[in-house]
Amino acid sequence: MSKLLTLLFAIYFVDAVIKEHDVGDLRNLLLALHNDERNVRSSCEYADIVPAEEKLDELTWDNDLGADAQRFADQCKKYVKQSVRSVGKWESVGQNAINVSEIADAVRLWTKEANYYNHSLDTCMAGHDCDSYKQMVQAETKHIGCGAKWCSDFKPPLKYLVVCNYSPAVRKGQPYKEGRCLKKENI
Repeated sequence: MSKLLTLLFAIYFVDAVIKEHDVGDLRNLLLALHNDERNVRSSCEYADIVPAEEKLDELTWDNDLGADAQRFADQCKKYVKQSVRSVGKWESVGQNAINVSEIADAVRLWTKEANYYNHSLDTCMAGHDCDSYKQMVQAETKHIGCGAKWCSDFKPPLKYLVVCNYSPAVRKGQPYKEGRCLKKENI
């Protein structure tokens, strides 16, 4: 419970400090939110989430990926989907970016794409994009770096540009192998 309260406090606090570029708070918040979503897929607590066959590894922060994401965010330009590219020592880097009113909304909205994704068929509902969700929970992805910028030219309420880089980049196919939940029977 205290972890949840700490996370909620961080969500509200980070929006105030991001204008002053407190990178540590931004890093901690976005890394925690990503890893929480990955951990949920490794449990059987939620009926509407397809469980992973094996526990998804937690992502680790990479400063090079974060610096590249911050450079992109600092431009305050409308996001255009990037192709897989290399960043520093990383040969395969994928990127998620979104305009939001609160920093933490980025991860929430990327996660929401799971509602349109059919894991068994590896398809996304027509008219929707599921690549950001798949990138977040892909089993092979191990490293992340994010940046955010308060952009005065953006129309309210979407004032922040949040960008996250991932390595390796999302690949074709299911993001992780589907598992199944075994529920204990009351005897």
